[in-house]
Amino acid sequence: MEERLGRYQLIRRLGDNDLCDTYAAIQHGDGGFVRDVLVKRLKDALVGDDRSLRAFQGEAQLLARLRQRSIPHVYDLQRDPRSGSWFIALEFIPGPTLKWVMEMERERQTPLPMGLALTVVSQLCAAAHHVHESTNAQGKLSHMVHRNLAPENVVLGRDGVARIMDFGCALPRDQLDATGSDGRGTAGYMAPEQILGHEPPDRRADVFVLGVLLYEMTTGTRLYDGRGERLRRALMDADAPPASSVRPGFPPVLGEILAGVLARDPDGRPASADVLQRQIEGFAAAQRIQLGTARVAAYLADAFPPGQERAMDASAPFSLPSTRTSAPPPPERSSDSPARASDTPSAHSTDLDGLALGLGLRGGLSSEDHPPSADHDAEPNGYTPDSGAPTDQIALETDFEGEDTLVGQSQKPPSAPPAGAARRPSLGPERPSIGVYLHVGGSPEDVKKKP
Repeated sequence: MEERLGRYQLIRRLGDNDLCDTYAAIQHGDGGFVRDVLVKRLKDALVGDDRSLRAFQGEAQLLARLRQRSIPHVYDLQRDPRSGSWFIALEFIPGPTLKWVMEMERERQTPLPMGLALTVVSQLCAAAHHVHESTNAQGKLSHMVHRNLAPENVVLGRDGVARIMDFGCALPRDQLDATGSDGRGTAGYMAPEQILGHEPPDRRADVFVLGVLLYEMTTGTRLYDGRGERLRRALMDADAPPASSVRPGFPPVLGEILAGVLARDPDGRPASADVLQRQIEGFAAAQRIQLGTARVAAYLADAFPPGQERAMDASAPFSLPSTRTSAPPPPERSSDSPARASDTPSAHSTDLDGLALGLGLRGGLSSEDHPPSADHDAEPNGYTPDSGAPTDQIALETDFEGEDTLVGQSQKPPSAPPAGAARRPSLGPERPSIGVYLHVGGSPEDVKKKP
């Protein structure tokens, strides 16, 4: 592909949705300046549609007002003078989509490491709260609702920061139609009020979807796997099944947090994404689970090493990376143990999965950029688990199906691994023996407070 839009050279098509097509591109400037960017182009058939054009332009205008690390920078909103195409140029984030990561782990029948899942959702909570608290040009609260926090719209950057890459459905609450939703969103990642359409959704609809992501990442199963009437019945007829029912030994406190955030009645949920973030970080602090970008970056380096990522081509069939050498095999299950759902990926991707690159747009990363580790058992900061860690820390380590995490007293202590067995490396630096977290969970009053 050698097509150009202004000063942007389109390299590969990554995906599309109802509104636009997405491309990996290179920005060219004077003096040999080049920069990797993401380009979204409004579909040609919609250029003359005023509503679609306003929605497309509105996404760029919203991103220009947002300043938060889990939200990409917007560089440009232009109309190409030659083709007449409208396009947005955005910050390019190397790394896999959350959808791809979750599908890979479901295929292996393993949930994501607890520390990684909590870190990612905590970051997304901060980004969602920033969107909800954004103001309009007059400085007034706009009551923005994102409405599409689906895994395919989240990219896990190699810097350890999860980012929301699509804001095409974001609208102020007073601009949503009388039924509460215009039907836009992703099946399985919409709040009940978005499906039922009794009244316009508010920020608590996004909080519900953040709970869906946390549920699926920590249990390894889909929560609402269906469309149309099947999805409507699932949301109307019963609350979400307890996480412990699909993953035995699930931490009870985290299960209670999920039960609250997944309440069908918005009044039963945390009043804001900020409250949910404090609950998550409070749980992690109490259980001494270390959060942070280092955990995400280390996981990606292990699970998606350079050279094993997907090609940047939306038409390429889905395929899993080769099994990482440090990952344990799926645990054996007895015949009476519940089987985990394993979704079969579609043969053709039409989302932003093509962002799962980690390789430069101008030819990829060489082995010098990411030299292979000589010791897979070493921590990312050089700490080796058997190098004399304090015994009180070792005693607190628990084995939640081979994860590197602390999950409280609901788990039994690990047994000594057999000689020569491969050990999954820790996904973060050595844990401190004392708490270093400032947030300590929202109070009951915060949870019940109206937005």
